[in-house]
Amino acid sequence: MGLFCPLYITRLEFKSREELQLMPQTQEEHLIALEDEKEDSDSEHNVPTGPDIEVIISNLRNYSIMI
Repeated sequence: MGLFCPLYITRLEFKSREELQLMPQTQEEHLIALEDEKEDSDSEHNVPTGPDIEVIISNLRNYSIMI
């Protein structure tokens, strides 16, 4: 409708952030959001995640073998 009457755009109602957060989600979307939050909190606390830990462990093993 806004394409035919541009003034109509000002009368459209948009949902607030709070209203969007209250909308139901699929389980997959919920799990993805939880993973994103976990990654964000880990990065804030300087906790290495993923393959970086494996690299550190293998470097420590190689270093201890050399000693």
